Amino acid sequence: MFTLLLRKMRNTKWMVFCLLIGFIMAAAMTSTIPIYMNASLQRMLIKDMENFQTEREVYPGTCALTYDLPMDIPVSQQRSEIEKVRGIAKDNFEMLECPALFEKTYIADEYQVVKSMEAGSSSARFTFGGMSGIAEAAKVVSGRMLTPGKRSDGVYECVASEASLKETDLAAGTVYEIGPLTGSDDRIKIEIVGVIDIGEGYDAYWAEGLDSYKSLIFTDYDTLVGEIMDTGTVNITTMAVRYAIDYPKMNMNALGTINERIDNAHRICDENKIRFKLPASEIFIDYSSRAGQLRKTLWLLQIPVILMILVYLFMVSQLNIEQERNEIAVFKSRGASRGQIIRIYVLESLFLGLIAAAAAPFAGRELCKMLGASNGFLEFVNRKALPITLARDAFIYSGAAVAVFFFTT
Repeated sequence: MFTLLLRKMRNTKWMVFCLLIGFIMAAAMTSTIPIYMNASLQRMLIKDMENFQTEREVYPGTCALTYDLPMDIPVSQQRSEIEKVRGIAKDNFEMLECPALFEKTYIADEYQVVKSMEAGSSSARFTFGGMSGIAEAAKVVSGRMLTPGKRSDGVYECVASEASLKETDLAAGTVYEIGPLTGSDDRIKIEIVGVIDIGEGYDAYWAEGLDSYKSLIFTDYDTLVGEIMDTGTVNITTMAVRYAIDYPKMNMNALGTINERIDNAHRICDENKIRFKLPASEIFIDYSSRAGQLRKTLWLLQIPVILMILVYLFMVSQLNIEQERNEIAVFKSRGASRGQIIRIYVLESLFLGLIAAAAAPFAGRELCKMLGASNGFLEFVNRKALPITLARDAFIYSGAAVAVFFFTT
């Protein structure tokens, strides 16, 4: 039967070619709906995010979970609380189905004072903490970046911003003995070895602003958790887990139910006394309805074109059968049943449909690129192209279109 099919297709190669082109065009037009819709929503989202950031001077892609630890709890319990909150933050962010540009954990003791110093005296009060990834995200404007761990002279290295040094009245290059404001007499030695600022390309990492830490002295996060907490000098009182959402890479299909996922994240955080903040939630609220409206509009625009292609396919199929009446008669004279002849045509349509289903999304992507570069009929504009990407939905739409047109031919 396959030999007969290939012989038949070779004998009517131009008709087969026309059918294949029709299949691909029909499936490509259908697959442009999810491709163009996702690209349009992506552009709208990026524009809304940029406007939000310009108007409010807040990075909208921040997802922040903050938590205040109970006072006077053992070090082991502090670590358990930190890991519990980090786990909740990770689960909640994964539930949002948003790509992360940066992720960081911040922990701090807000009640530290200078007990003594190498020369002179000071009673400066400050916040002592650590932040994961700070060595990569900060640039050193004076001095050098801290080295993790304890030095041979028993000193832990730290860094701070210029604003923090002014606020706390501490100086770089001086060794201080610090300890808790009340309670324990335990002390550790620290030295501020560098003054830092926001690193190039890390604005989203510092979305809350470096001024938010203007009374903070940073040490290495792993050293703080793994060594300094064991000394009893530092008791973690507050922490935050922050994610910077990479919103240009967001999956638009996930926005349909993101409001429910945000509500679930709020509920889980409230149950655990964690504060949850996502500025972009205001922008996400109406995206589900906007996606529905855009989908309806695209279908209304596509239906006439798809119907025309459907008529084209039907006409080519009928013309193909008309030209093959003699060949069909020969098949019958040689004992071929009606079912066998139908199977040959079914296999032909199936073969062409599989090729079209695989090729159509790529053709649809190119059509969307042309649509995104035009402002109207034959009116092309010099603007940034739509962020066209191929998603699974494009292949689903393409396969569904081929299935429909399969039965028409």
